[in-house]
Amino acid sequence: MKNKTYLKMSIFIITLLLLDQLVKIYVSINKNSILIKNFIDITYIENYRGAFGLGGSNTLFFIIITGIVIGIILKFIISQKDRLEQKTIYALSFILAGAIGNLIDRLFRGFVIDYIDIRSIMRFPVFNLADIYIVCGWIFLVIVIGIYTFLEKGNK
Repeated sequence: MKNKTYLKMSIFIITLLLLDQLVKIYVSINKNSILIKNFIDITYIENYRGAFGLGGSNTLFFIIITGIVIGIILKFIISQKDRLEQKTIYALSFILAGAIGNLIDRLFRGFVIDYIDIRSIMRFPVFNLADIYIVCGWIFLVIVIGIYTFLEKGNK
């Protein structure tokens, strides 16, 4: 991976982080509203628990775990810099941006701001943009690895 790729990745992550934090600031000021009637509501929630409200409310535990995950991903990127494809870099960037976004909340607010509420269409915890980044990043990473594995088996 060239320095230019690191720069692109950093800009991408920073852009995602800024969007996440700006939306959280907006929601914390405006609290609750209807975004799309009978589909998505904006419901301000202070989440002291883990992803989607799971787990206990030990903020320090979640800070440490998130820091470890971020460290592992960064170490992987650095150690595999010459082998990573662009798709993998983008998938990992989404995961990093989401993890860092929620980590910023925990460090500076003591909780994560959740606000995307789809309970009018399905029973699901309120979540945020950073959560979407993480889930989409992992899904994309699994797809990339799956395609790579499939192609590798086809070449043998």
